[in-house]
Amino acid sequence: MLFNSFMALSGLSTLLSDWVISIGISPLLFLAIVLFLYLPMGALMDEASMMLLTIPFYLPAVKALGIDPVWFGILIIMAWQIGLVAPPVGLIAFVTQGVLKDVSLQTVYKGCLPFILALIIVEIMLLFIPDVALFLLKAMK
Repeated sequence: MLFNSFMALSGLSTLLSDWVISIGISPLLFLAIVLFLYLPMGALMDEASMMLLTIPFYLPAVKALGIDPVWFGILIIMAWQIGLVAPPVGLIAFVTQGVLKDVSLQTVYKGCLPFILALIIVEIMLLFIPDVALFLLKAMK
C-alpha cells in the first residue's frame, strides 16, 4: 500500500500514461507489449507481487487508451498463468514434480505443453475478441 501511495503522489503513473499516449501507440500494440512483459514475470514472481508492482503503472495508460480495465485484468491473469506453467521456471511444473517425486521434470514439462498451447490460444482469442471475456458483464448491464 505504501508503494501504491507513493506512485499516486509522485505522478509517475500519470507520466507513463501521458508518454504512452504521446507516442501514438495503438491499444492492441500496448496490450501485446504488456502481456509479453507479464509472461516472464509470471514465471519468476507470484501474482500478488506482480499486481501490486505493475498495476499502478499500467492502469492509467489502460484508461487513457480506452481499454476496458476488466478485460485488461483478464488478459494479464491469463498471461500470468502461461508464465506459471511455461519452462524454464514454471513454478506450477516444479510443484507438480515435487508432488510426483518419481516423475522427472522433463516429463512434467512435456505434459504441460498441451496446456501451454491451449492457454496461448485462449489468450490470443481474448486479445482479439474481447466479447468472449466481457459478454457476461455486458449482459448484466
